[in-house]
Amino acid sequence: MNSDFSKIVFAVMIFAMHFCGFCIAALENTFQVVQPVLNGQSEMTQAEKSEKNQASESGEKVLPEKTSIHAEKSDASVSEKSLKNSYGNFVYSDSQGALRKFSTDEYGFFMVNSSEEGTFFEDSYEGKTVRRIYDASRNLVSKEWWSIGKSYAESKLEKKEDFFYAPGGKRPVRSLNKNFLDNTTVETLFGENGKKIFQKKTFDSEKIASMKTKATGKDKTVLEETWIWKYDYADRLIEYEKISTLASEKKIAQKKVFSYDSGGEEPDFQYYENGVIRVKRIYSGLEEYVETAFFDKGFSVETLYRQGKKIEALQKLNGRLQNKVVYEK
Repeated sequence: MNSDFSKIVFAVMIFAMHFCGFCIAALENTFQVVQPVLNGQSEMTQAEKSEKNQASESGEKVLPEKTSIHAEKSDASVSEKSLKNSYGNFVYSDSQGALRKFSTDEYGFFMVNSSEEGTFFEDSYEGKTVRRIYDASRNLVSKEWWSIGKSYAESKLEKKEDFFYAPGGKRPVRSLNKNFLDNTTVETLFGENGKKIFQKKTFDSEKIASMKTKATGKDKTVLEETWIWKYDYADRLIEYEKISTLASEKKIAQKKVFSYDSGGEEPDFQYYENGVIRVKRIYSGLEEYVETAFFDKGFSVETLYRQGKKIEALQKLNGRLQNKVVYEK
């Protein structure tokens, strides 16, 4: 967002990161200290920390429920000092009880702000900030990744992803992700089930021109990548394809086709390169299957697996057995 309000909010967040102690003291007269969100827990487990990190990168589609952005008022018997000593966490709300700032020694800094442009969620940790912007319908419309400097001017927007919705929709139908570090753009289309159905990654025109100039006939530098997903009536993946365009203008198409006809826990699949089958795997159990690798000039290797281990391999030429290898049990 390029508005003056957005810049002011972001600048305040940066200042608060570098001078957190000063900010806490200055805000004591304005904000009400409430009990820590982690009330009743002396320390987050590693599993909870991992879950938080995964959620941070998941690209949430809607705002949390009201209870997660409103903090309860603190008990009068709980002092600011005891909060500091017990948790090292601070939660500040406005006069309406709505959460406006949360800071923690372990996870960093978290802020909430609202304007006509939407609701801003900003969380920062070790010089990095992720900023999420939601519209009035609580749809995530933008997500930004920042590297934080000592001021707004010294901070750098590294990546930004915008989400687009059908009228009245709660799931995005399209997203556009721009990475300013490697000059790439990734466009993604989503199906009615919310899953990806198409994705395309491209470089900016100047970088493409530079890579083409340096390209040779054997150059494997990728200029563009496209992914396609297809699903069946049960929303199961039945086809996945990746097409890479090289600087030499050669295209490489890699495709996996899945079949659920056997009714097992794992689908059978076939793998193709530029339309030529290279691998086929047929399951008879969870860790029991026959995998056939196809090579040029009619040579193939058919390998039997049981409990995930190789049992034997049949080497064939044009379908005729040439050699048999039995592996130790």
